[in-house]
Amino acid sequence: MNRNQLVAERDNLLADYNDLLLQAQRLQSKQLIHKYDALPLLDLPTRLQCLQQLYPLLKIHSFQSSQPEHHHHQQSAVHVTFSIDNLSIALRYATRQSQITHLSVTHVSPSRIPLEPLTHYCEQTLNLPFLLSGCYEYARLARFRTDLWEKLTSSFSYLTAHLRSQRNCLQLSSQKSNLTLDVYFFITFDRLPFPSSTVNVKLASEMGSIPHANEVCSALIKEYGLEHGLHEFIKAVMS
Repeated sequence: MNRNQLVAERDNLLADYNDLLLQAQRLQSKQLIHKYDALPLLDLPTRLQCLQQLYPLLKIHSFQSSQPEHHHHQQSAVHVTFSIDNLSIALRYATRQSQITHLSVTHVSPSRIPLEPLTHYCEQTLNLPFLLSGCYEYARLARFRTDLWEKLTSSFSYLTAHLRSQRNCLQLSSQKSNLTLDVYFFITFDRLPFPSSTVNVKLASEMGSIPHANEVCSALIKEYGLEHGLHEFIKAVMS
């Protein structure tokens, strides 16, 4: 079989695969379209697949369900391990007659991530959707912060950059002007279930802290947006 025949066979196999994939997607869509009630899907793999379509960063690593030994208890326990970007969480919950009766977060990694207000509230209220939504939004903000640090470090490569305070702070130093700028990006759970972010700066020289730097930076952020406002402030004070 020559090269052209191999390429043609590969293309035919790829076309067959894409056709089968499209048929499977149509079958799944048809199943969802004809589901008129608001009850959960009985097919667990399909349910998890739909969940991951709703949350693209979500990955389910393990899902173990144990049924009660005595049917009159009518309670089942579920152990789940999932990750959202770099955030990994393990939890277990129990249900009786389709209602959650117990919820416990057993592991969070990295452990320094400040999820305690969210996890404590969700454990007390048995609110699993709140937990998932809050964790997802935290991971999204954390990824945005990481991307922001990388963009600023790349844009101002002539400055010395260090990450401090568990990645909450990007420190930029200039040997030319003897100035040090700390850019803080905090993610906190002040209002549940979604976290909020706060950005502020601290500019210092050998003589001490320079006043009103944060007010000026905040005004630029309000005028131009977070990324462009920070960029303009750093360019103005650290060049």
